[in-house]
Amino acid sequence: MSKPRYGWWPYVKNMIYSYPSLCTLHQQALTQQITPTYSGLSGGSEGSRKTEQTVVRASTQTAAREYEAVHLAIQQTQQLDSGAERLQIIRATYWKRTHTLSGAALAANVSYRTARRWNGEFIRRVAKNYGLLD
Repeated sequence: MSKPRYGWWPYVKNMIYSYPSLCTLHQQALTQQITPTYSGLSGGSEGSRKTEQTVVRASTQTAAREYEAVHLAIQQTQQLDSGAERLQIIRATYWKRTHTLSGAALAANVSYRTARRWNGEFIRRVAKNYGLLD
């Protein structure tokens, strides 16, 4: 029996690849500029509209959902017995981009098949958190 092919698989992998930039966007959306604008004009456009500027900088709903899906998958994976090794493989393969999956498996002292299985489980976990799987 063959494994099912999912059309969303590349999309979820791209979500995982873009997680570091999503973290940056998420942090920027949560910070508020606190430096006042010094100008000779009364009712300056910058200084009094800090809340509005923060909301405008907030990430889109899709980016926020993608961030939450990957972030939750990381938290769920950390709770597993082999969570540290699994995240080491994900980190080296997707975020640092220093290893292929087989190279990351060697660095984590697991077999390629195990690394491939863990990678697939992580992708499915992100897809489930995003709402692509039931």
